[in-house]
Amino acid sequence: MWLKSIKAFKVTPPHGKTEQDWKEALARQISKPCPPDSGLAYGWSSAFKEEGAELVASVSGFHKVDFIVSKRLLPQDVIKQTVADRVAELELSQGVSVSKKEQRRMQDEVHFELLPKAFVQQKSAPVCWCPESNLLLVGTTQTAMIEHLVTCWAKCLPGWKLKPIQTETPPERKLTAWMKGDERLPDGLTWGESCQLVDPQDRYCTIRFNGNELTSHTVIQHLKDGMSVKQAALIWQEKIRFTLSEGCVLSALKPIDIDKEYEEGQSKAEQIAMDLALMAPLYHACLNDVLQACDGLPEKAEPVAPRAAIEVF
Repeated sequence: MWLKSIKAFKVTPPHGKTEQDWKEALARQISKPCPPDSGLAYGWSSAFKEEGAELVASVSGFHKVDFIVSKRLLPQDVIKQTVADRVAELELSQGVSVSKKEQRRMQDEVHFELLPKAFVQQKSAPVCWCPESNLLLVGTTQTAMIEHLVTCWAKCLPGWKLKPIQTETPPERKLTAWMKGDERLPDGLTWGESCQLVDPQDRYCTIRFNGNELTSHTVIQHLKDGMSVKQAALIWQEKIRFTLSEGCVLSALKPIDIDKEYEEGQSKAEQIAMDLALMAPLYHACLNDVLQACDGLPEKAEPVAPRAAIEVF
């Protein structure tokens, strides 16, 4: 449960549904090896990695499961070269040019022919749910991973709404106000060692500062000239370092002076349970304080566009 990043969601279970219902629903799509005839596979996996182990690890009101995405990597250049070789061979033997339509058909044919031989890349992301706050902490910020997770959630959990966290005040606006001195940095938060400024009129115009530069006159002057803070490193309660950016994403997470000391003879399951009991409450408390520092969640949820909503299957 040592996360490197956190993308948070708000979970709204259907009326009457419990944590046990959630666990049983996830079991509808267990992670399996990517089939030879498919380029993509994803599903849920137990953190214990042992045959017969429970899918979800549950400790002190927190529930953890891993989300796995397996993808077959087949470079487009390999397909194009294979098709080109076959086209050249046909034209040489038949003396007739191969049409574009036929080349497209050959491209699909080569793709499915080579797919079983493609290298399989597997990525995983820890997912932790706290039913008391209904916050879901996802340990990745990769867009593709999150999209697959949302799709898998919709298939397994029809009616369980999943909405990305959006605070009343965007983090970038709060970071700018704190660094500029218009507002006081909330208790429990101190500046880290880096920040990135951006020109609102030109998102490609960015400047990075490190160390003591964060509180320098140069940074303040850039902010007065109209730039804003895109992201900045912060320290929470002298326990966790992280970088805060758009959408209340916490990245580059690093616990401070917290060491894993397993007892001799502890099983893998006991070690995972200990990690979950130690770190989940810290990550949850840190995220909650960040949300409150950005004026909390909107009281009334905004309507979600049909494509962005979690569909009921």
